[in-house]
Amino acid sequence: MANENVRGGVGNVWYRGESALGTGTGSWKSLYLEETPEFLTLTRMLAANSPKGFRNPHKREKPIPYEIYREGSIPLNQRFRRAATDGQAPAVGAFFQAAGWAQSVGGATAVSSATVGAVGVDDATGMAAGKTVLVELNSGVYYPMLINSVATLDLIPQIDLPSAPDADNVVELMYSWTPTSSTGFQVPTDKTLQFRYNSLGYDDDADGDLSYIYTGCAASELAAIELGKVGSIPQMSWTFHTCDIAKTPNDIAADDFQDGVNFSVINGDAEMAFAVAETDGSLITPLVTKYIDSITVTPGLTTIVQSAQGSGGVNGAQGFLLQQAPPQVTFTGYFRGDAAFENDIFTQLESLSAHDWYWHFVQPTKSLSHPAFGVWMPRCHLLPGSEPSIMFDSDSQIKFTVTGEATVGGINGEEAIDEISSAPIIIGISGQSA
Repeated sequence: MANENVRGGVGNVWYRGESALGTGTGSWKSLYLEETPEFLTLTRMLAANSPKGFRNPHKREKPIPYEIYREGSIPLNQRFRRAATDGQAPAVGAFFQAAGWAQSVGGATAVSSATVGAVGVDDATGMAAGKTVLVELNSGVYYPMLINSVATLDLIPQIDLPSAPDADNVVELMYSWTPTSSTGFQVPTDKTLQFRYNSLGYDDDADGDLSYIYTGCAASELAAIELGKVGSIPQMSWTFHTCDIAKTPNDIAADDFQDGVNFSVINGDAEMAFAVAETDGSLITPLVTKYIDSITVTPGLTTIVQSAQGSGGVNGAQGFLLQQAPPQVTFTGYFRGDAAFENDIFTQLESLSAHDWYWHFVQPTKSLSHPAFGVWMPRCHLLPGSEPSIMFDSDSQIKFTVTGEATVGGINGEEAIDEISSAPIIIGISGQSA
């Protein structure tokens, strides 16, 4: 049929890594997204010529086209998903690394013997302070755990587990990301990305071959992550810089996802926990039973384009630099008459001797095919201007709200910027050993 209207809002988005800024490498993988992104499609900018100086005022000269990098021009929203293939990192791992964050992965093994404060394992290969693992508890729940230290074959958790796992329970790997860097927070030159958007439009010869290629991309921002009530679906909302935009014919292909179909939904196994110090194990009862209304995690992740005249780079961009702000967490809960908790949390937060506190939110899973994830801030303090407060008339229930700011995690006293155990925030998603 000639001259038909082509359906919009349909298409798929692909990504792959780059070996250097502007040089794509490897195979393309498609992405699960929440909506069709509003991709920028201007391949050129135009600089107008001045109309002044002509005898006839209607005289106009053609503008001059030029290319330049575009800041924050690609929005991509994702749910929390694990990789579809065992032992492979989820797609979001490439996004974090394209912002200058470091990726790490724990090991996979079995439990030999354990207490809530020490998990003995058969093999500690790959385990280290600051890494995360998924521990199978006796309830059939696979629980995300942050490692404080490794003592031969004992994994010491940053805070006590809810219960001790039995011998022969499994410990599965998790991928985690931290704002730690061995490059002075420069986005590594082999961690930038290419994106491709394939639509149903016509470009060269057939329906479905209109596509755009976005080259030299780095994550520009990760927005606040909202962790709501049971049944809510947390998302990671990203934006990306891009150095070059090109329209090209490329036949729309069958999907080839790196991530699994299943995504994380907040359920009754979710846990928010709080303790007064780094390693003293004084865990306030997991707050899933405390009617938590909402949690907002602000990762503080932003990058800037390093631009300059001269050779090198792509369209004026020479690279990207992480501008990490202090991560923050705000949580709001309801009073339910549990004085041991409600009084304790305010006493601890207000005490001059307990300005540093540990905080985490973990979403366990009961199936290794479904993702578990966690967010840890090993050392926080109150944020000035957001001190803990009680709202006596809010939704007809008494509420409290607290905001904390993360500092250097200092796990085992580590503070070097290139060590994961010094990270102020750790975000992890489960994997599965092959």
